[in-house]
Amino acid sequence: MGEEKGSVRESFSSKTGFILAAAGSAVGLANLWRFPWLVGTYGGATFIVVYLIILAFLGYPLLLNEIMIGRKAQRNIVGAYKLLAPNTPLFYLGLISVLGMIVILSYYSAVAGWTLAYTIKTAMGNFGNLSSEEIGATFGAFISNPKEVFIWQFIFLILTALVVNKGIEKGIEKWSKILMPFLFILLIILAIRSLTLDGAMEGLKFYLMPDITKISIDMIIAALGQAFFSLSVGIGAMLIYGSYLKKDTELPVSTGVVAIFDFLVAFIGGLVIIPAVFAFGLNPGEGPGLTFVTLPNVFNQMPLGILFGTLFFLLLAFAAFTTTINMMETFVAYFKDEWNLSRQKAVWIIGVVITFIIGIPSVLSFGPWAELTIFFGRNFFDFADYVVSNIIMPIGAIMLAVLSGWIWGANNAIAEVNTGAMKFKIGYWWAFIIKYLAPILVLIILISKTPLYQIIIDLFTK
Repeated sequence: MGEEKGSVRESFSSKTGFILAAAGSAVGLANLWRFPWLVGTYGGATFIVVYLIILAFLGYPLLLNEIMIGRKAQRNIVGAYKLLAPNTPLFYLGLISVLGMIVILSYYSAVAGWTLAYTIKTAMGNFGNLSSEEIGATFGAFISNPKEVFIWQFIFLILTALVVNKGIEKGIEKWSKILMPFLFILLIILAIRSLTLDGAMEGLKFYLMPDITKISIDMIIAALGQAFFSLSVGIGAMLIYGSYLKKDTELPVSTGVVAIFDFLVAFIGGLVIIPAVFAFGLNPGEGPGLTFVTLPNVFNQMPLGILFGTLFFLLLAFAAFTTTINMMETFVAYFKDEWNLSRQKAVWIIGVVITFIIGIPSVLSFGPWAELTIFFGRNFFDFADYVVSNIIMPIGAIMLAVLSGWIWGANNAIAEVNTGAMKFKIGYWWAFIIKYLAPILVLIILISKTPLYQIIIDLFTK
């Protein structure tokens, strides 16, 4: 049975376990799928420099804030609001975040299933001797086949549930210690192979030499969004891992290591993809299709392409897996803490059965329901992703910042952050960012995803 209310809360057994688990949550398809095509679209190294600055001055403070709230409350996101903002309706925001996380996992697990399927398909040589057009058609046929996608999605949910069902130390921490080092090893192997391809140096130049003339408002907005979403802040994902920390954990340092891990994976992932794409004369700004359409074409032309293609999609599957583990734990903890469900019931009933059912419309959006739109011309998949990623998460991040900086109080927040800190302590600069700068910047992200953004841009550019 799961923990009863009032029992000793589970915790990570070591700082390393927490760092690897939290890094695993942050490291996902946003790093290895979204980051490279954003780099290709927005000027290579210029985007990386802008992204790194934003990661340091927005991403890290927000990440630290969320983990700090979790450690202070020792509860899920709903319980944290109830504790730090008692007698207010703010806990409803926590409920929305929990629902949002279930929705995210319902469609993210489908995309994660694609990576697992492509690992097997690549290993079997299914893309060998196919033209670029044929590879694109193969991908389109695959995602529009609900039966096949459902199978891979369900497998991914089962694998995730098996880990989460074991709890923090024996499940999440144990597997994070296995998966994250393996992920880095695969990254290094693939990066070395990419950089040794003929013509790769042109891609490396594009990737490492900034051109400030390429900086634009759209690039800055894209970098803001990438830093924000890559770290999984705003929806309670990092808060729940913080709730499993002991008071002697050095939050400023540990959180910094997590942010560095997140950037390194994205950066090395770019070293895997960008030089290889340049080596074969393809477009680095291909967009989301870069991973599932363009790269199989690259592997086709590469010596030992089947081997390296298989390793690449296995890498994607590992990155997705460490993220889905955190997603499921976020709402499992809510049902365990607030509803007093056992971990097993929360995992299998909510985490697998209900999540799978909720994801059915999103999967069908690529097949039988591809032409069916519900709001603003979006199908179920696009609408679910838009609402959670562009509304729930930004509002959640703003309100968690307001919770720390204004409701609970900046002095209390700084004191909690520095509890257990020996090597590096946070000062009032962090409180300034949380109280003022972070809400404004996240609000910009929120506005940038609405029609109002284009109206504002037109006003200032005319």
